[in-house]
Amino acid sequence: MLKTYMMTRGSGLLILLFALVVYVSSKNYQETLLYGQSGYSLVETFLLITFYGFFKQIQQDNLRAKIYALLPLLAYYAVYEVNLLQFGSVIKFQDILLFPEFLDVLPPAKASGLVLVALSPFILIASNIRRKWRYRHVIYPAVFLLCLILITSINVVSNRVYSNLYLQDFSHEHVVAEYGPLSTAFIFENERKKQLEKIQQYNVVNDGTASGRHLVLPDKIQVRQNIHVIIFESFIDVRNFQNINLSGAYLKAFDSPIFKQSSVSLAPGFGNGTARSEFEILCGLPSLQLLGAIEFNVFSGERPVDCLPKILNDYGYTTIASHPYKPNYYNRIKAYKTLGFSEIKFADEYSLSYGGLKLDDAPGGWLYDQSLYEQNIAMLKQQMRKGKPVLNYVLTTYGHYPFARNETARPDVIHIENIDDEANRLLNQVYYRVEALKKHIKTLQEIDPEGLIVVVGDHLPPLTTGELMYESLGYSAVTESNRSEKYHETMVFVINNQQLMPLPEIKHHDIFQVVLNALYKGKFCEQNECRYMHENTQHNTLVQAAVNEDYIRIMKQGLSQQ
Repeated sequence: MLKTYMMTRGSGLLILLFALVVYVSSKNYQETLLYGQSGYSLVETFLLITFYGFFKQIQQDNLRAKIYALLPLLAYYAVYEVNLLQFGSVIKFQDILLFPEFLDVLPPAKASGLVLVALSPFILIASNIRRKWRYRHVIYPAVFLLCLILITSINVVSNRVYSNLYLQDFSHEHVVAEYGPLSTAFIFENERKKQLEKIQQYNVVNDGTASGRHLVLPDKIQVRQNIHVIIFESFIDVRNFQNINLSGAYLKAFDSPIFKQSSVSLAPGFGNGTARSEFEILCGLPSLQLLGAIEFNVFSGERPVDCLPKILNDYGYTTIASHPYKPNYYNRIKAYKTLGFSEIKFADEYSLSYGGLKLDDAPGGWLYDQSLYEQNIAMLKQQMRKGKPVLNYVLTTYGHYPFARNETARPDVIHIENIDDEANRLLNQVYYRVEALKKHIKTLQEIDPEGLIVVVGDHLPPLTTGELMYESLGYSAVTESNRSEKYHETMVFVINNQQLMPLPEIKHHDIFQVVLNALYKGKFCEQNECRYMHENTQHNTLVQAAVNEDYIRIMKQGLSQQ
């Protein structure tokens, strides 16, 4: 046995490195991720080797030690892949802490089997543990454990270790592609701890209202109507491009009351940050970014917060979020659970557990609006037969950069000379999207004539050179075109009982109040400070302190305290 062990010396480490190379090659991040990836971090390799050395060093000097030391690491990677396939999300240490809760919902036999499988690598290691320890056997495990404690528990050290890392805030999968599944588990846990420490600096006192927010909800909603919220990816009114001569045939697509009488809503950003817009719309609070660039990344999914889906759940609504893309973008599974959605639907291709949408017409990976709407209508009809009111929340993706489309099915309807090809792609895509949206609204009104329909853009599309290209195209804001906020403007309209509601210029976080005021037939704004109804800046300043406190309450509720 000893001879065999000596002949295979170093083989375990070679197997580990070979497995890592095969794994990274199979992921093909350059092709599968939206923006590609620069490479795989050496930190992940170092961590794997270090963990392997620890597991091997605490065992007897035999062949089994090499095999058993590999098992926990290979198992972790396998669990990461299963979790990504099943749920569309990446593993964090917080997910491991929730493992006991997951076991509670399983039958005893399955729960016992799962525990046995999860512990089997460590049981095997324990069965081969060293019986005689010498100084050289103790030093490595001791140093390893000391370093692990330092970089995970000692704030001064951990902050220095993690401070220079650049983390993509829109996609956890991109962070994994950069640093590796094992490394990011430590990175995400450090981020959570920093957020928890930071939010403790903000002291708020519960004012005694039922929701814990500066929010007074009348006893009963006046109308139990279905609510359809469509967040329109990169919604832009191309008629604002003053340097482009749009033909009459093209402009005919906008020949509809919803476009003639639409209003303006200011998004929290320009060209990106969809989740910030979602947060504002669903929670009725400005995206203050106090704990990072994206509020959704803070949410743990452990308990719902007092935002629109949770409020409507309490009134007996079925609340459904539909988004035909990857759940790990902007931490949406946990974010949507935190917001209170009772059902979540992503593309089947990206999640087995949270699927429900088919990418049957998805040029560039972005599902064409018309297909998304048709799938949504089919789902909505089934829900309406159940007799419960529905919050039907739909987030489109088709308008995403670089504005790809199936040019065979949807050929050019316009081509402007002397402008960038990108702008021409945008113009043609907008035309087909507007036509699909008009058709969808008509269908919604036919099957749900008393429904409340909200359509708003998440942000303006991010053209390659940003504001410079907008300037070259003569972009003019709907109001006060000389202000910096003009690049935050996007179109919004609300239809209630088939009537287009007149709206002033609003901000995305005002939509929350618009919806609740419609449900309460005006009583909500009688009892609450509806900011969009007050043009007086001084009045809005008076309620800003309450808004800030509500933001902190929501973030505290949504962040895991464990």
